[in-house]
Amino acid sequence: MLAHWTVELPVYPDISQYTDYQALFSSVYLKSILSGNVSRLLKVMGKTNHFVETRPLFIEDGSAGDLDALLPNRDVLFYMLTFLNPKDLASLCAVSRKMNFLASHDYVWRTLFVQSRKNAPRDMMEVFSWKQLYRRIHVWRWDHTTEKRSTAIDVIDDGNTAQRQQQLSSNPCIMTSKPFNRIKDSYEVEIKKRGLWIGVGLADNKLRLQNASTLGTQTQCVNSAFFCQDSTIIQMRCSMNETVQLQKKIEVGDKIKVKVDFDNNSINYYRNGTLEGTVISRVNIEEGTLYPALNLSYDSTVSLVNV
Repeated sequence: MLAHWTVELPVYPDISQYTDYQALFSSVYLKSILSGNVSRLLKVMGKTNHFVETRPLFIEDGSAGDLDALLPNRDVLFYMLTFLNPKDLASLCAVSRKMNFLASHDYVWRTLFVQSRKNAPRDMMEVFSWKQLYRRIHVWRWDHTTEKRSTAIDVIDDGNTAQRQQQLSSNPCIMTSKPFNRIKDSYEVEIKKRGLWIGVGLADNKLRLQNASTLGTQTQCVNSAFFCQDSTIIQMRCSMNETVQLQKKIEVGDKIKVKVDFDNNSINYYRNGTLEGTVISRVNIEEGTLYPALNLSYDSTVSLVNV
């Protein structure tokens, strides 16, 4: 029954029959479809003659009937899905088998991948679906093993969140399971809770995970951090120190992004989308050698922003 949905879709679906394009492609609009709020949907659209009926939708057990009847052009529905973020798409996959099929479709994830302006090796494109490829390139996870995690830091939320609720060790750190490369060259976190101090940055696998100096100052490895305690600095330690002094402290709700520039041998730090500073590495930065890393004080929580 679903085979006819797998054919190649047009790049520009026919949406001329709809009156409110912005409403049509908004996350709120699509969620109103899925929640059965058809009355609001009809009001937003401004036209009722394109809909078979106004009763609530029932799409359990993979039923496609009501969903297919709601929109006369299936391509429009696929196009609407490309305006959602990956987290919303993941939620849709849990609604029913039908929605899992729609929200996992290659057309949707290929569009998101192209919009992200990332490139992928041809051998990966031949092996993975567009959804799998997007996740491999965009999604980070904190490592739950003790090889890259201090025992004082807990990993929750399926590897998305790191938190420190213990005071047993000094300067505990955690890293992701995978390193940076030219495709996956940046990550972003949101500060959910901040204790006395916090460090967001990167390090190689020689980083001491606890009972050592703070991230960005350890001498035995390449490491760098956007670090905030009494003052806020961007710091790096490799063959010599590199420091950028900042004025504003890291606050709860801030989003910190770390981006590795392999060509210029530098690390760029952003706060809430604005470049805060850049540090230059005095040693050559190579793919697969540096990992996203955190340094957390007691009562701190940081979540990855996987978009």
